[in-house]
Amino acid sequence: MSDRYLETRKPVVRPATYAAITRDLKLHWAPLRKRPIEGIKRPDIAVRLGEITRGNGRAAAKRARVSLSAMYSWAMGEGLCEVNPVVATNNPAEGAKPRERVLSDDELRVVWHACAHDDLLMLTGCRRDEIGGLGWDE
Repeated sequence: MSDRYLETRKPVVRPATYAAITRDLKLHWAPLRKRPIEGIKRPDIAVRLGEITRGNGRAAAKRARVSLSAMYSWAMGEGLCEVNPVVATNNPAEGAKPRERVLSDDELRVVWHACAHDDLLMLTGCRRDEIGGLGWDE
């Protein structure tokens, strides 16, 4: 089931996003993959989210939850299931404080010198692929 969903996502998302969705569905949700989609219930998902949180952290569990919920939404649209059991599960990252770390002046100096002519990344705070995917009109 997740393979069919992944086929639909590949042409419409960035490669890094596709890799993340694939990782989530094939790795984090592996224990549920062989079960029929209608046989997976909210308690199954809640237990697995707890396992992912303990093994990989709250952020990974949050991303895994989002990926599974998106797959269920797609499956509902395809008529493959009637409900999305992820919807009423708790968000593992709820209440987590956002990161507040910033680079020190010394760290910025090291990055600046390492960038050579690629300093646009540091100056904008954008990711490499975001800058690399910009069109001239942007």
